[in-house]
Amino acid sequence: MKKTKLISLLAAIIATIAVWSALNSRKEEQLSNERTRPVVTARVEIPEGTVIEAGMLEVKEVPEEFVAGSVFSTTGEVAKNVAKGDIAAGEQITKGRLSSAEADEIGLAYRIEKGKRAITLEVGIEAGVANTILPGNKVDILETNLNESGGLTTSYLLQQVEVLAVDSHLRRWEGAGVDEYASVTLSVTPEEALLVEIDSFTARMVNDGNLRLLLRPQDDDGLSTELSVEASAIWEQAAAPPSDQPAEPGQE
Repeated sequence: MKKTKLISLLAAIIATIAVWSALNSRKEEQLSNERTRPVVTARVEIPEGTVIEAGMLEVKEVPEEFVAGSVFSTTGEVAKNVAKGDIAAGEQITKGRLSSAEADEIGLAYRIEKGKRAITLEVGIEAGVANTILPGNKVDILETNLNESGGLTTSYLLQQVEVLAVDSHLRRWEGAGVDEYASVTLSVTPEEALLVEIDSFTARMVNDGNLRLLLRPQDDDGLSTELSVEASAIWEQAAAPPSDQPAEPGQE
């Protein structure tokens, strides 16, 4: 009798193991056949307004039935964009949750390079190169001040300065070279901002004018070595007789 019960118990255990094994095998087969997609998710919590970095992201394989719409498959597609709202850790990042740092809706603060500042100069037709400057261009800044002898000296204040905005336009717009604008916003270091401010103030006080901008070729990163010139030197040169003509009597 005891032997019969033992055999029955062993048979029940074997049957249970067989059923569990069959169910587990079927589950694994279903999982292996389940289609997944690589999806970019937030590795950490990302606050609203954050410029997203690659280290804040990770790619996970997610079953297709659980993938949200308009997701990204690589971190490079998401990095350097701005979070429109708070993004929770582990959340799938969709296009609707981001704004491009280039979009006007984001504002100028997200376009300024780290360590730089934005400063705006008032410009007219001459100082603004006849309304032909566009965001993304590079300019040099000229200043004209009184020198120690009471004459005028024109100098390069800064060279190769990036234009961030023209009036309130943060990107190139159709007809930009035709429309008029009254201000140009530049990207400068904090130290350069001090120079621009004092020289802009001086220009208005001395000659009721503005600093003058020189538009650079877009692919030219060279710097001028002729940093300043005095007006008196130019006038003297203009008044001097040509070298191939004899000087007037008494001027030898």
